[in-house]
Amino acid sequence: AFSNVTCNGGNDGSITLNSATGGIEPYLYLWTHSGDTSLIETDLSAGTYTCNVSDSNNCSTSVSITITESDPITNIENINICSNEVYQIGDSIYSISGTYITLLQTVLGCDSNVTTILEVENEIDVSTQISGSIILANNSTGSYQWINCISNSPILSATNQSFDASIGGEFAVIITVDFCSDTSDCIFVSSLGVENQNNELNEISIYPNPSNGKFSMKGKPGIYSVRNEIGQQIMQFTIIKDQETTFEIPIQGIFFIEMQDYHIHQKIIVVK
Repeated sequence: AFSNVTCNGGNDGSITLNSATGGIEPYLYLWTHSGDTSLIETDLSAGTYTCNVSDSNNCSTSVSITITESDPITNIENINICSNEVYQIGDSIYSISGTYITLLQTVLGCDSNVTTILEVENEIDVSTQISGSIILANNSTGSYQWINCISNSPILSATNQSFDASIGGEFAVIITVDFCSDTSDCIFVSSLGVENQNNELNEISIYPNPSNGKFSMKGKPGIYSVRNEIGQQIMQFTIIKDQETTFEIPIQGIFFIEMQDYHIHQKIIVVK
């Protein structure tokens, strides 16, 4: 019986011979590679081993057994990651493009050479600029999703390169190029700052503010929208000239009254 080598380059092979029969005892066993005279050979590497057997009459025979080993374990992998990611294999962590060779072990304890060809994608430009209430992503490629930094939630339909932040708050943009995404710094836009730029604001009156949700309003005739902090429109109403209008917001929070035709934006607060 024999056992082959477990790992490539190892030496855990073994051979166990059966006792000789025939001829005249006693028998002499002689291994040609080592000169040993036992029936059992251990710590063998891959190769062919021969044992000469002779009896007391000097009659002899021989037996040869080949011990094999597994092929070297190698693997080549091509990996692409984004500039804000790292790639880990074993205990090694990589973040720069290049070719890396890592020595791992299989469950049997055999060495495994893994060659990693790592390609790190270019960093995405997530810089922004602001003009008035308009935030513009400087990157003109890829896709865009503007988010509210306070609630960390996407703003519905805000998927253009620019975003009108006239409602005020903190906003950022997620830019995706191919399979990579990155997020800009949050930009604070003061609704008060926007409001002060509009002379039309002085022509509306909303009271009480804050309130329990019930408001009265006088202002320029036209259609007004009420939006929440992430820009979603929750209601719309019309003011007729010289007419006071009342409206109610049933939930607590910060909201904004806007009339785009006259660039009117005013914050109102509901406290329940």
